[in-house]
Amino acid sequence: MNSFVFTCGDINGIGPEIVIKTLNKVTAQHPQDKFYFVCPAKVFLDISLTTRPSFEFEIVKKLPKESSAQVLILSKKNYPHSPGKLTVAAGKAAFESLETSFGLWQKKKVDAIITAPISKQAINSAGYKFIGQTEMFAEWTGTKNYAMMFLSAKLNAALATIHSPLKKVPNLIKSNKLTNVINLVYNTLTVDLGYNDPKIAVLGLNPHAGEDGLIGDEEI
Repeated sequence: MNSFVFTCGDINGIGPEIVIKTLNKVTAQHPQDKFYFVCPAKVFLDISLTTRPSFEFEIVKKLPKESSAQVLILSKKNYPHSPGKLTVAAGKAAFESLETSFGLWQKKKVDAIITAPISKQAINSAGYKFIGQTEMFAEWTGTKNYAMMFLSAKLNAALATIHSPLKKVPNLIKSNKLTNVINLVYNTLTVDLGYNDPKIAVLGLNPHAGEDGLIGDEEI
């Protein structure tokens, strides 16, 4: 049996709705697995009125020793639910959901964390220094060499830079940084995803990858 925890993301956004819809699918496809959803109870119940859960769930404040429910809704604290609005409360709820989910992973209660969309502005307005979820997990795990990746059946993509203003990107791309990212991607493809001979292409920064300096010299 595998176990997974979902964060709620921004409770005033689409996060909780996406998670419920996802759980409707994955609980049916993987009935042997266990799922946790760290979300304020009121938010979950509000969303459930329009996006109805098809799975058996139990709302708890802390993890019980035993539960027959396939999905446990872990609600440590309730926050005001104001759909479509940017609020400090939503920022606190999003950050605490991430923090709680990471704690479950640290304690080996779950095998993986699945994050819902967040509002960086809301989290920062709540007083947390926050750039992105990728950077946050890297900091919490003490990881220096990391990358954000997008996986699909046909194409897997990794980002050389993340969460940086576009005007800063050219100066952030260095040969050693690209080498680190390419090596990281290669190891992920071969070790984690099982590709025997992966082909890795590097997307150019300038049109036509600069045309040997004709359209920008960053590639050179």
